Amino acid sequence: MTARAAGPDWINRVQAFNALLRQLIDRIAEPQTSIAAASLFGVSAGTIGANLTERREAAAAALSVHPDHFRKHIEPRLLAQLAQALAADSERMTSTRVAPPQLLPMTRPPAPLPADMFAWEAVEHEEQLSRLWSSVYALRAELLACERWASMDPGSGEHVDAADAALWRVGQLHVAIRSYRRAYGSRLLHGDIPPERLIGMAGWTPDLRPPDVELLCHRGPDAERLRGFLDDLTAAPGGQDLRDRWVSDLLVPHLIIITGNRSTSS
Repeated sequence: MTARAAGPDWINRVQAFNALLRQLIDRIAEPQTSIAAASLFGVSAGTIGANLTERREAAAAALSVHPDHFRKHIEPRLLAQLAQALAADSERMTSTRVAPPQLLPMTRPPAPLPADMFAWEAVEHEEQLSRLWSSVYALRAELLACERWASMDPGSGEHVDAADAALWRVGQLHVAIRSYRRAYGSRLLHGDIPPERLIGMAGWTPDLRPPDVELLCHRGPDAERLRGFLDDLTAAPGGQDLRDRWVSDLLVPHLIIITGNRSTSS
């Protein structure tokens, strides 16, 4: 939780744990099991502040089983599932972690930079980092939009539009990475990791082969409008195939989960 926390104190770590727990519960594929888990951990509206017995009863009711059956047979499996998910998250987060440049509120105009090469270089590096991280967060926003539409209306036109936008943003991020590499080499100066690692920090994305990345970077992903980028990409040799594979790979995991839920409930 230290890696996820906004600050070093225990309150921030508790808040980070609670936020992660809610995310993991929300991602449980079977809806009623997710509701039961939220009740058990007291994160649903009706169970906040309730004692353990009351929360178990609410969880059992969500699954239409007796509380004793829930406690003996379902609760252990549910706890094991969440523990495994927490362990996997911890393993991901304990790898080399890099953070965006710290932002502090400015109450007055900045002082003029001294006429010094080192001062210029430091500001230029922070400028490059800011552009790099802005691309990371832009990609993350579109990947989150994909998750949202996957929950609301999987496979819809809006879901596909979000996947297209994510492809546009990942192209922009690759362009920013190349720009950083040309200026500063193969490692982030403030994190000692390859800048390509930032792609995974935005979220899961389908694998792109080197020719795919080359095609993306030469189709103007830094254009201001998504539609112009998509038109240029799909008109290029191999561009339509790249776009179709990306959208399919990004949507399929969500559609499998939805289909599985419908099969379970029928």
